[in-house]
Amino acid sequence: MTMKKSFTILSALMSLCLMGCIERNHESSSNTNSDVSSDVSQSQQTTEGEKYSIVTPGSTKLSVGDTLNLECVSENGASLEGITWESSDPSVISITQEGRVKALTSGTSDITVKKDGVSSNPLTLTVEFIPVESIALTNAPKSISLGQKLTIETAISPSSANQNIELSSSSDALLLDSKAKTIEAIKLTDEEITVKAYASKDFSKFVEFKLKVNPLDESKKVTITFDTGSYAPLEKMTVTKGATIDKIVYDPFSNLTDKSKANDVVFFGFYYDSSFVKPVTFPFANTYSDMVLYAKFVNLGEGSQQYSWTYKLNEDENSYNVEGITTYITVGSDLAFGIPAYHEGKPVTSFNKIGKSDILNKVTHFALPNTLTSFPESAINYWEKLSYLYLPADMNITSIPKSAFKSLKKLTSIYLPDSVTSIGEGAFSSDTSLKSIHLPSSLKEVGESAFDNCESLEELDFKSVETIGNYAFMGTQSLKRVHFPANLKSISNVNVFMNSRAIERITVDSNNQFYSSDDFGSFYNKDKTIMYMAPNGRSSTNAYIPNTVKELFDNAFTGSQAEFIKVPSSVETIHYGVFGRSMNLKGVYLPTSVKTIKDNIFSMCDTNKLAIYVGYASAEIPAATKNSFGILLSGWNSIWNQNSQYEDAGITTYETVYGFPEKDFVF
Repeated sequence: MTMKKSFTILSALMSLCLMGCIERNHESSSNTNSDVSSDVSQSQQTTEGEKYSIVTPGSTKLSVGDTLNLECVSENGASLEGITWESSDPSVISITQEGRVKALTSGTSDITVKKDGVSSNPLTLTVEFIPVESIALTNAPKSISLGQKLTIETAISPSSANQNIELSSSSDALLLDSKAKTIEAIKLTDEEITVKAYASKDFSKFVEFKLKVNPLDESKKVTITFDTGSYAPLEKMTVTKGATIDKIVYDPFSNLTDKSKANDVVFFGFYYDSSFVKPVTFPFANTYSDMVLYAKFVNLGEGSQQYSWTYKLNEDENSYNVEGITTYITVGSDLAFGIPAYHEGKPVTSFNKIGKSDILNKVTHFALPNTLTSFPESAINYWEKLSYLYLPADMNITSIPKSAFKSLKKLTSIYLPDSVTSIGEGAFSSDTSLKSIHLPSSLKEVGESAFDNCESLEELDFKSVETIGNYAFMGTQSLKRVHFPANLKSISNVNVFMNSRAIERITVDSNNQFYSSDDFGSFYNKDKTIMYMAPNGRSSTNAYIPNTVKELFDNAFTGSQAEFIKVPSSVETIHYGVFGRSMNLKGVYLPTSVKTIKDNIFSMCDTNKLAIYVGYASAEIPAATKNSFGILLSGWNSIWNQNSQYEDAGITTYETVYGFPEKDFVF
């Protein structure tokens, strides 16, 4: 082999080796670049993941029913548009696409934010519930004075469990505030009162104590002197200091044999001052010091008065009827008008409807005489400034007729004489400032809408009423306490309390044969199988329904202040709007015993707060059966868990948890 040929072969071999090295280096370079690219991709995914993070809230531990608004932030200026929120266990914690969390039951759940397949680091939230083991009193008062407020101190074990309590009382003499844990004596009573403190989260755990309201000190007296001028004197009244006076019976003309001496004289009742600015109204509880009360008289026959009446002799020729008013002077803005007891020596026993007029719209005080025996319908209504209406305690009338005192929007108090047996339809309707009314023991019948829209009325104490008409107390927005007597026989429609959402207690005499109440202040039929109304103005966390109840009546919990309501497994039927407008509600449990739900029962609650827990699985909900008129006969209405009572009103479905065990609803 020549040197030239050898060199050629060597050069070729070197070229092949070099090409192989270059190829291998290229492959190596390609592989290296691929690994780097992979590392960069991993790095980019991490960076992408870190672009979105959830701001850690002050606490990651929640209680059932809690809500929380979470916030997502972006790093590196990434847009938040299009992000989605997810909960790893929606049965424990649900979350909206606005980041609003709702704690549904005990457990944990990871919350993440995602966009374009990239997830944030999870935020772990824990929902805790610690069962109550026991409750004990750390103070147990044995007595309380009228007007005194005491705080009830309790200890719930374990200390980490919810410490809220629910208070009940065997007497309406106490005003209870469960959230503040206070009791206040608002009435005198001789009975020994049982007070119970329940653990809000477990009504099977409670403790009780007994106490009495201290009687007034009978050794301390107050003297009331009456200034009656030249008319019949009234003896001084001596009462126990702090006592309440229900009425003052006084006939100023009782000592006049010749009644003509009382012609055209109007008696306005008693006033605290000799200038007759502030009248005495009943019940009168301002008995803490000696005082003088001044009787006000106005003689219309003196000729200097601003008005007079026209009269007509009645058929018996022994009494007069007031036909109308004659105006003399129309100056002034605060006028006191009244009808006299006698005219030409004969009693005034009746009057015609006194129509609305410019001068009557200036009347602030109006008095009727004790000689009246009847009122006309719509007797005195729509007087714009009338704040004081005097009806003598010894007036002998039996009926307050239809619309008699309707729409007297400044009237604050009224006393009904002990002769009244009936109150007619709408008699006090829309007396929006009426705060108190004395209901006599003679009263037997209350007509339809009698106190409709008396939105300032706070208490109704029926001593012997037998029948109550439809919507009698509808719209009494401030009504807090109602007492029904043993002889109540019929409430025409228990929607008498529609839109009366401030009621704290309804009490029924234990001897009543048709109705009953409990120590929480709820209203039932006699055997407590129908719950008509809960005390929805009561300050509480959890509402109580006994396991005797089979039906929840229309609007039973409307406007409730409670946060949680557990319907017991005895309930079979839930009527219209039972939980409507209860804006504090966080959770309601519906057991599998419920076979019928009529219409919408959660109308206008807070969709951001409320979660509904159902014993049935979703597919097991009883199907609705309706008659030919579309009226539900059985089953659950199709919009039972929605926030509107109308199917076409832009309804929203509440958070609903199906197949939830009843034993676990102890929130």
